[in-house]
Amino acid sequence: MSLLTLERETTDAPVVATERLLWVGPLTILTSIVAVHVVRLAALTVVRVPEGSPMSVSLGWIAPTADTIILCSLAVIVFAIIASFSDDPLRTFQYVAGGALLVSFLPALIMAPRGMNGSVSVVVTLILMHIAAYVPCVTMMPRLTSVELLERPS
Repeated sequence: MSLLTLERETTDAPVVATERLLWVGPLTILTSIVAVHVVRLAALTVVRVPEGSPMSVSLGWIAPTADTIILCSLAVIVFAIIASFSDDPLRTFQYVAGGALLVSFLPALIMAPRGMNGSVSVVVTLILMHIAAYVPCVTMMPRLTSVELLERPS
């Protein structure tokens, strides 16, 4: 037993098996991509974006996919770092991810009065797409990597 193991055993916080991130990370990213595009496709049945507008790129196929891959990959890396150094990694990651989600709303909210001609529906769609990417990162990834008390190595 290492000092780190002893220290973590004294807390009630779950331990994260970071080696599981080798398969949970890509699964989380893929799930987030699917969720973003489900929201995107559902919104496009209601929201009409004029061709050539700046938001037609944001609601296309490439930008949401690339953004989701990049930002969810960053979430996996941040989760691995937090899991390595935090006494309560799941709660710490939820706080960090929640803050990152709120920060991710800023570009849509800043651009709303300018480039979107005040289209609230486009802003809401972008925010919902961010939430769709957020949910697998804060629910599925921590749940699939946490080690229950009975599974903890001795």
